[in-house]
Amino acid sequence: MLSLVEGGCDLVMGYHHPSHPVALDPARYDMLTLGSEPISPFSAVTKGGRARYTLPATAEAPVPYLSYTPNAYLGRMTEVIIATSPVRLYLDKVYETDMAEGLKAMTLAGHGVAFLPHSAVEDAVEEGRLIRLDRGTRGTPAGQFTLTMDIRLYRDKLASQGEEPRQALMRELWDAVGEELLKASPQTPAS
Repeated sequence: MLSLVEGGCDLVMGYHHPSHPVALDPARYDMLTLGSEPISPFSAVTKGGRARYTLPATAEAPVPYLSYTPNAYLGRMTEVIIATSPVRLYLDKVYETDMAEGLKAMTLAGHGVAFLPHSAVEDAVEEGRLIRLDRGTRGTPAGQFTLTMDIRLYRDKLASQGEEPRQALMRELWDAVGEELLKASPQTPAS
């Protein structure tokens, strides 16, 4: 966001969740919601097709936890999941990075449990190499350790004004994305 505020870029796409809102003045910055992204805990799969690790675990046998760094946005989202979990999660932090792909690789290698965006792991889940740990089995509710974030696109209204080719291109792009979002949204009947 700092690059957008300082004029270093024309657009920023990122996650948003009400627990950690993006602090941009709506009078100055436009925003479009492009979609949503759930983040959930995943584990490698055993040869028998079961999760290698399970949650919530126990104090005597916590699961190895593959974590984001504290400054990573997905790390803050994971902390929200853990703090609001309906049951205590017993996690033993064994690895830390700010990249979801790094956590995915460590999870696939069987080193522990990581909270990952669904879009980052859909291939591994479809191939049966990763399994979501809160999918609702054995009487546990589905999604109890999942949080859904918005995917948003932001622009500086002032920087997009003017007749320079770059500014005109940014306006055209913004308008095209907005039109596509309108086409894709469910139509509400007129009252």
